Amino acid sequence: MNSSLASRLKRSGLWVLLGLGLSQALRFSSNLILTRLLMPEHFGLMAVATVAMVVIGLILDVGIRQALIRSPRAEDPAFLSTAFTLQILRALVIGVIGSSVALGLLALGRTDLFPPGSVYRSELLPGMVALMAWSMLPAGCNSPNLEMADRRLQIRQSTLIELTAQFSGLLSTALIAWSTRSPWSLVAGPWISASVTAILSHLILPGPKVRFGWDPVAAREILGNTRWILAATALSMLAMNFDRLFLGGAIDATLLGCYAIALSLYNVVEMIIQRLTGRISFPAFSEIQRERPQDLRRGLDRIQLPVDIGLGLIAGVFFHAAVPLVDLFYDDRYAAAGPMFSTLAIGLIGVRLNVTSGAFMARGRFDLLTHVQALNCVTLLLGLPQAFSWGGLPAALWALALHRLPSTFLVMAYARGLGIGRGLREWAVVPALAAGYLIGLVCCALVPVIG
Repeated sequence: MNSSLASRLKRSGLWVLLGLGLSQALRFSSNLILTRLLMPEHFGLMAVATVAMVVIGLILDVGIRQALIRSPRAEDPAFLSTAFTLQILRALVIGVIGSSVALGLLALGRTDLFPPGSVYRSELLPGMVALMAWSMLPAGCNSPNLEMADRRLQIRQSTLIELTAQFSGLLSTALIAWSTRSPWSLVAGPWISASVTAILSHLILPGPKVRFGWDPVAAREILGNTRWILAATALSMLAMNFDRLFLGGAIDATLLGCYAIALSLYNVVEMIIQRLTGRISFPAFSEIQRERPQDLRRGLDRIQLPVDIGLGLIAGVFFHAAVPLVDLFYDDRYAAAGPMFSTLAIGLIGVRLNVTSGAFMARGRFDLLTHVQALNCVTLLLGLPQAFSWGGLPAALWALALHRLPSTFLVMAYARGLGIGRGLREWAVVPALAAGYLIGLVCCALVPVIG
């Protein structure tokens, strides 16, 4: 890893972490406000509507972002125009499919397929799903210069755009919730945030003014890995969101709302790793692969090792600290979220696979990601219902936390096969988890003394 790339990585990493810190502070503050304005079942409804939108969106991921970051032709205006056109067409298809799903939910909700109190029986859910799906339309109008900034590891302006858009969306949500006490306020935020991002991406970011266009050669290149990307993202989204889809029909809306709160706390850390992978490690690995492919193993190790140590420490600490944290920040209606978050926190060690996946993508081995996600999907789809039937919700939460363990060994084997295996360093997360466990134990033991 040369000095220029290393310095850009450091600057970009700082901007990503700063952006994520401010983003999560905004999200957490908004969450605290909204839990006092809305009911737990409203969050359960939004959790399912969001899952439906995300699953549809990522099942239709045709690899536009990956192509813009990896391709040697990405600076060509014709390539950018083709990517922009494909992006908008994809958003329109998502809106149509989301509306169809909403109509299906409306019909199913009027049957006896789901038990009374299930979120799927709510008359509000179909409309929320449809509106969430169409919120992808303004997102589809984003300038490709957003991805090009990530490709060049120039993160500052795109981070400021994201923070501005997030603040606009969260503020709008809070104001509407305060004035109406309606769950529809949760749907307004994504629309406003996506619209602000689209407008600012065209006004602020450097690069050519992108218009509609079509270059058949560019389209073939962008769509070249579509079959593997579609398969990997479809499996990934099913694995990531099957929990809420399954639990939405197995537990009542209030308990599902508590689970949504616990999951949102878990997602704070997971989002940090996903952002670092998508905005830092993948562009860095792609640049290394284009210019110095023999250095990819070294670059992977320099990013993966601190991620492993950090995730292990955080997972161990939160295993103990989850319950007092939830009790501190939320009222008694959400007390059940504490033990849920405690169990889910152990699953953070599985997030480490995202970094190595970035190296696989840089090598163009999208097929390996499909294999990994298929294993994750099988483990979860078989393990979660079985665990729930054995031990109810507590057992199901442990199945969720540990479902990525088998794929960890598969990723290690693939990395060795590509010549980027890391040997004993692959296991750094284990002593880090033990250290985090001890730190959490000591901190929780000191809390009553401090209080």
